Order: sequence, then C-alpha cells, then structure tokens
Amino acid sequence: MLSTLPAATLHNFLFMLPATTTAAEQKIVTQLAHRLTTFGYVYIASAQECTMTDRDDIRFMPLHRDMLPSFGSMTSVFVVNDPEIAQAAKETYPEAQVLILDPKRIAQGLADYEPEQLMAA
Repeated sequence: MLSTLPAATLHNFLFMLPATTTAAEQKIVTQLAHRLTTFGYVYIASAQECTMTDRDDIRFMPLHRDMLPSFGSMTSVFVVNDPEIAQAAKETYPEAQVLILDPKRIAQGLADYEPEQLMAA
C-alpha cells in the first residue's frame, strides 16, 4: 500500500500507549492508527508490547517511559491520556504535532472520523 504513494507525501505517525491504557483503549487507538496508514508510516509504542513486530501495516514496539522511541522525524505523535509522556514527546520530537488522545472520545466518532481531521488538528 505505501509503495504506491509518492515519497514526498509520506508522513510518520507515532502513537504512545502507557501502561494505564486498557485493552479496549488499545483496540480503539489501533483502529484509528490503521486509518493513517494510507498517509504514511504508523508506529504504536505500547507498554503492553514486549518486542518489535510489524502487523497490518503498523510497527508495534515496547514503550519505556524513560526512553521514548528514537526516530528521525515525526509528523504527529499521539499520547494516550498521559501529559507527562506528551511533554517528553514534545522535547524528543520538536518538529512534530503532539496531541493527548482520550480513546473514549475517539470511539464515539470513530466510524465517521476522517484521517485528514486528525492530521489537521
């Protein structure tokens, strides 16, 4: 899917799910993340992951609070309900848009949610 997009249009998106993220919330975030795969590369760093794996066009990896994932450049970073990690993400990815996500609010409108809205937020 990604190979059909011109390189200039690809973006890098990172979702961070701390240990307080429930399985239901992780499912909601993963559904949202899947919508962004048409725009670029999507990474989910989760405290529940033990190893790095690729599943359904998304790279899943462990999240460690004291060492955020290291990438060259991120378009957007989405942190689930954790202002402390969001602040660290702003420092780690100064060029990225960093947002705190509340999966319960996203779930209410996920069926009608357009990825362009998330990118423009």
